Amino acid sequence: MAFRLITNRKRSGFTLIEVVVAVAIFAVISSIIFPALIQFLDARERILEKNHQVTELQKFFLYLERDLRFASNRLGKDEYGDALKSAMTVNDGSLFELTAVYPDLRMSGVGVPRRVKWELIDGHLIRTQYPVMDPDGDTRVNKRAFLEDIDDVEIIVHYIEDGRSSETKRWSESKKLPDLIQLRLEMKNKIVYERHILMLSGATSD
Repeated sequence: MAFRLITNRKRSGFTLIEVVVAVAIFAVISSIIFPALIQFLDARERILEKNHQVTELQKFFLYLERDLRFASNRLGKDEYGDALKSAMTVNDGSLFELTAVYPDLRMSGVGVPRRVKWELIDGHLIRTQYPVMDPDGDTRVNKRAFLEDIDDVEIIVHYIEDGRSSETKRWSESKKLPDLIQLRLEMKNKIVYERHILMLSGATSD
């Protein structure tokens, strides 16, 4: 007589109903989580962009304040050897152009005059520095870009004359420097930054 062994083995896997239910649950969860995830990523991107802009803004003001702090009323020369009409120009072909006397640590802190120019080009603030006060066509140039997406730059020059405070949007004096620079940056996203920079002490106020 032959005997047959009968075992009760459970089948592995999922039934069609279980699969349909799982897919439905996943779809519901996804419809809730994905929009929130997208919003989180968008917010994170905006925060990183804002932090980058603030960092670049701080660098820009640091360089500009240093240039204005060490500004000198010494008249430089152009590439043809002719004396410039003013020690510092504002809103005259460029935002700023001036001679700054920076202390050089390699020369025991002796001041070295250098020509500096700031321009707004294609939404960027461009700082051009020459290693000498009287650059010519062969002088080495150091350029650096700050910020981006700048829509407009407004500069107001404040100075004291005859005991009274006056202001102008251009500066071309040959023997004196302004007392205070008011700078207003408007970004393409309509955010506005404003800064007041004192020329004499180098202090600033917001």
